[in-house]
Amino acid sequence: MVWFSEQAATTTAFAAWPWAGFTPAQAGDDSDDDVGQSRFSLISAAPFLAGHFPGRPILPGVAIIDAAVMACRSAAGSEKLRLRAISGARFLSTVLPGDDLMLRATRLAAGAWRVTASAAGVLCARMTLHVTDEDHAPRRAATPWTRRFDLGPADIALRLPQRAPMLMLEGAIRLSDGTWDVHGRPHLPGAGFGDTVSGYPESLICEGFFQAAGIALESDIPEGAMLLLGSVGRADFGACPHASEAVRHIVTSCRMLGSAASVAGETRTLDDVLVASYADVLVVVRAADTPAAKTPQEFS
Repeated sequence: MVWFSEQAATTTAFAAWPWAGFTPAQAGDDSDDDVGQSRFSLISAAPFLAGHFPGRPILPGVAIIDAAVMACRSAAGSEKLRLRAISGARFLSTVLPGDDLMLRATRLAAGAWRVTASAAGVLCARMTLHVTDEDHAPRRAATPWTRRFDLGPADIALRLPQRAPMLMLEGAIRLSDGTWDVHGRPHLPGAGFGDTVSGYPESLICEGFFQAAGIALESDIPEGAMLLLGSVGRADFGACPHASEAVRHIVTSCRMLGSAASVAGETRTLDDVLVASYADVLVVVRAADTPAAKTPQEFS
């Protein structure tokens, strides 16, 4: 099944990020009901590749997570499945335009799937997804908030120049204890959001937090460097924000480990409802002129 089609990528009727122009995964032939296989193809016209990264397009790790969720839905035969948690996610090699992304989803237990992804015959990611078919609890309307930021959109764009075309942050506050409270919302050129909570996928919440981690790194990011997602020890998802609702990404811990940083924190709504919590997230700082491929040993 083609993940992106040239025709779909040029239409204006885009789905919510990052699946603008995508068609859903479909299970391959497999005699085991607890195993599903899916194939996606990535084309250079994918809109989010403009910001990940300009001149060096690489499929974002959160897009692989979203593809894994779609593969689980296909294997389970249920489009109602939503992501409840991620554990043990490792991103081992890059996926480039023109690659076919092959996913294998294996049911571990009720609500748990082990997913592996490969491209060009190389293992590029593995993770355990915990899913549920229960709807999110209803929430009241979004709370307005008067923004007084230490860093505004222009400051953030200067700190994360290679993410600017897909930047999801609009301001940051340095708290008295040294942690960062970074505000953002799901916004990408060409991405459409409906009026229902289903327009705010968990992968998009993660992407905003990973970008907020780049703010927490501050001066540790060399000029022109790229931020890549290396691994996610654990991410748990709670309430679902309304479509296009602003959220707060609170980076509670950020420590450098050589050319990477271990990050923890949470995402909350403006009325302080917990959206997601993150532990042992590894963000890799990589020079722009470094070869695209990563070796599995880096993140094993």
